Amino acid sequence: MLAGIAFVATATAASASVTVNDAGKGFIGKGDVQTVLGYNNAALQKAVDGKTLLFTAQVPTAQALTQSVSQDATQSGVQAATQTATQTATQAGTQAVSQELTCTYTNGNGTKTFHRDGDRDGTRAGTATGSRSGSREGIRTADRGATTWGAWDAAPGENPDDCLRSQNADHITAISNVISTGAITDGAVTEGVITPGDTVPGVITEGQITEGAISYGDTTSGAVTAAGATKVFVNNKAL
Repeated sequence: MLAGIAFVATATAASASVTVNDAGKGFIGKGDVQTVLGYNNAALQKAVDGKTLLFTAQVPTAQALTQSVSQDATQSGVQAATQTATQTATQAGTQAVSQELTCTYTNGNGTKTFHRDGDRDGTRAGTATGSRSGSREGIRTADRGATTWGAWDAAPGENPDDCLRSQNADHITAISNVISTGAITDGAVTEGVITPGDTVPGVITEGQITEGAISYGDTTSGAVTAAGATKVFVNNKAL
């Protein structure tokens, strides 16, 4: 505080400059004291002899303070989203079949009966589409394969073509050709790779914010520094 020091009397608004050295000590001239107190030489000497002059000094100061503060908060939210996907699959299956063939001749050859068993195989393929929201739609197609027949059960020398041949149509009074199908035996389903589509996010629905407690840290005090000019006050305590 080496500059900007004012000298003020308590009874008046007068002021004077004060010279201060590096040690913080200053010198106030007699004339400055007489001026602010309105004393002549005799009045000042009387106050000095009576040791009634009181000098005080005031200096405004500033001090910085810091304190850390933290607060946690949570907020819930939900968001719906859908994703489409497709998947192909194939399934093989077999079906037992049988054929009964009978015909009656008009030329006295009587009725001929024939029987044979066979297997029919086939495959079916399908495509399934769905979304992660839980619904799935599917389409499947089936291909029926050729029937593999076994040998006819026939008497020696007889041939089923005797009933089916067009040249014998006028010699046959009745014909029955019935093919019977058995139960379908499904094979294992072979699933293809799932091909995911784009994910379509829905609107985010925000919940309420829940604020946590405020946590205060320790207060850190800074250095005290002068914030203005130092003022020196003088009055006569005997008055």
